[in-house]
Formats: sequence, C-alpha cells, structure tokens
Amino acid sequence: MVLHARFSRPTRRGVIVALTSAAGATVLAACAQPQRPTAPERPSGQVTVTGKLTVLQVDDYHPDHNKFLKEEIERFAREKNWPLDLANIAGFLAGMDIYQKLLAQKQAGQPPDFLFHSLSTRQLVFLKLLREQTAFVEDLQKRYGRVYPSARASQVIDGKWWSVPFYNRTDGFWAREDKFKAVGIDINKDLDTWDQAREACLKVSAPANQFYGWGLTVNRSGDGEFLVRTIIWSFGGALADTTGQIVTLNSPETIAAVTWLKETYTDPK
Repeated sequence: MVLHARFSRPTRRGVIVALTSAAGATVLAACAQPQRPTAPERPSGQVTVTGKLTVLQVDDYHPDHNKFLKEEIERFAREKNWPLDLANIAGFLAGMDIYQKLLAQKQAGQPPDFLFHSLSTRQLVFLKLLREQTAFVEDLQKRYGRVYPSARASQVIDGKWWSVPFYNRTDGFWAREDKFKAVGIDINKDLDTWDQAREACLKVSAPANQFYGWGLTVNRSGDGEFLVRTIIWSFGGALADTTGQIVTLNSPETIAAVTWLKETYTDPK
C-alpha cells in the first residue's frame, strides 16, 4: 500500500504505498500480490492473520515526525493483535533504484503490505506494484474533506486513486532580508527572475567573511533534483508534452535552462 505524504516540494509526493494488508483490507495497494487468505471476523472485530504485517516507513526529515508515525503504526498493529515487521527506508535514495527492489520483492512473493514514501505513483502503477484505492480514498474524503489538488494530479490515473494522500507540506525559497537590504536589494521586488536572484546573490556575497548569497545546490540530492527541475520548468522546458506520450525534454527551453545552470556553477564570476 502506498500512502502519499506530500513533501515540501511540489514535485515530490509523500506516499504510503500499501499492498494488501494481512487482514485483507487494502488501504493502498503497492507491490501488488495475491490476496492473503483471512479467517472470518471474530465478534471482537479482530481478524486472524498469517505471517506479519510488513511496513516500510520513510526515514523523514524530522525525528519527532518519524517517532509519531512509528508509534501510531505499532499501536495499530498491537490493537489488532497483528505481528508487525516495521523497517525504515531512506528518504532520498540517490542511486538505489527502490522500484527495482520493490519489483523483486513482489516477484519473490514477499512484497511489503505498506510503504510510506515519496515515490511516484505513476511509476509504481506502470510496474504493477499498486492496488487501486479509489473506494478507500473516497471514504476518507467523506470523513475529512477533499484532498489537496496536487495529489489528484499525481495519484489519480485514469480516474482512479492508486495511493493514499495523507499530509502535505508547503514549498518555498528563503532569503535573509537583512543581508539583501544592506546592499540595497528589496527581496519583495528585486528577486522576480532567476537572473535577478543570481546577480543579487553575487552582490550580497562576502567571501572574506565566509558568507555566500547562493545557497542552492545541483548535487545528487533531493534538493539538487528539485532545483534542476524548477529551473527547467521556469525556462519553459518539460519532460513530456501535454499528452504525456511524447518526450520533449531535449528542447531549446531545456537546453537554455541547463546552460544557465552550467554558467551558475562553473563560470569564474
């Protein structure tokens, strides 16, 4: 099962990937596997399960957040009297292809029941690693209200929900108003374009004092990927056309964006 947790970047989706739970109730189906047999419901509302409820929890940015979710998962399993196998998984996976690992787990007949991460619902569906969750998400919306629009754009495929959105974060860039003001730059008026921002950061930098205006990276990290995508989109580039069927990344707009990034990180200026 995949639960989508919206991350601070609009391009990243916090997701809980849920396969089919041991109790047969799919919250979000990720890494789809054959339905596990379950015993009839007991009067107490408990369900007898075979094996363990397996959950992969993202090692997210804030320890208190991680601790809270871990305790909630453990409490839920304890109340259901389900044996639990709970493991952490890194937030940013760099060169590790988690999709291949999940696919291998599925093919081995040992997929997790739930995966909470910021993975792509579309990629997981393409690899047939998710179970549809439309009824579940619609029930949640009846209880708690409509989910954020970006979740629908990224998690609804062919009119069906395939992962469960459950929290969101805001996105943004931060600037030291006092530092820019000291050199005559109004952050509310003078940082409207990337060219303006780059020049302003050069102006505010004071290498002799170990202070630098530009605090953004293009290295191999979530923040690096986010910046590269943002610059490409700002210049009008896109991975595919509006149909999603034709790759358009190698466009004049994308080339201009990447050239701009190259200048930013390699020009002696």
